[in-house]
Amino acid sequence: KLIKGGVVVRYIELDNEISNLNDGYNSWNCFINITAKQIKEIGNAAYDRLKFEYPYIMISSTTFSFPGIGAGHSGQIEKEIEKDKKTRNNFIKAYFEDTPKPKFDFLGLHETVSGSGNPYTMWHKPANAGYEYNFGSYHDAYNIWRKILDRYGYRDKPILNLESPVILKGKQSAEVIQKIVFARANASSTKLMGIIISQLSGSRKFTEGRREEAISIGLARLQDDLKLNEGYYGFYTVLNILSNYPISEGKITGEIGSQRPWVEKFSNKGEKRLYVAFIPYQIGFNKPQTLTLRIGADKEAKLTRPDTSTKIMKSNSDGFIIVTVDERPLFIEVRQ
Repeated sequence: KLIKGGVVVRYIELDNEISNLNDGYNSWNCFINITAKQIKEIGNAAYDRLKFEYPYIMISSTTFSFPGIGAGHSGQIEKEIEKDKKTRNNFIKAYFEDTPKPKFDFLGLHETVSGSGNPYTMWHKPANAGYEYNFGSYHDAYNIWRKILDRYGYRDKPILNLESPVILKGKQSAEVIQKIVFARANASSTKLMGIIISQLSGSRKFTEGRREEAISIGLARLQDDLKLNEGYYGFYTVLNILSNYPISEGKITGEIGSQRPWVEKFSNKGEKRLYVAFIPYQIGFNKPQTLTLRIGADKEAKLTRPDTSTKIMKSNSDGFIIVTVDERPLFIEVRQ
């Protein structure tokens, strides 16, 4: 393990999205003009050198932007998204099929655009699409990456989301927590080993000269008052509740594209279980709705909202509780 300033380094990311706007042979990337072969040659050399010195450190693939970045848009932007899908597919083929084979310990993903696809929407690939992988659909994105890794001989390699959204506007706790819930609910099938919220605060560089927007960028303001935005409390709630329930027991209710409440169930190998209820957020958010949830007869439930406020509710003799939910997830903890 590499220790620097008291920090133990367990994971290393090799680059920053240089696969963007790159078809494997030609790059229109704002960072660097490079081919997939050159990326692999550089990455493999770095991998060998690092592994020789620090064999226990896990090293990333080239980093990819998360699919579905435009799932909330339409019109001309939709045409650009279709073009981007084809470019990404071409890069995937050159990166994984052509020699040399890339060396890495985990697939590194970035998810850095606010509203980068509602995780509870699925865009189907056009019938005449000239590409294989539907990088416009967020809901099955992790499954797409798992399929790619398995196909090219990387079945044992996990997936790690290295960056989560730059939170610009809207209901921050809804965007942050729903994506974490989505990732956690799909972790067993996709081998997703973690998701890092990289926007605990907006950087000074990002907010410099943009004071009018600073209040809505990141989970905190790096201006004079260091004000915490609502997304911070949502993230805090995730750390203190969802992290205590590592087992996903699947979806209780919810339909793709529906504005009705969605419920995921988790447990902790013990006597408690957790229901996470919310209305999948969309651009032009939905109104709060009533949810009737069966938790068992005469059970006591602790309800926690992303602002950390709590209340206790008891189910009726038929085993139901009735709660009001919106896009901000409601955490419902129940003893077995």
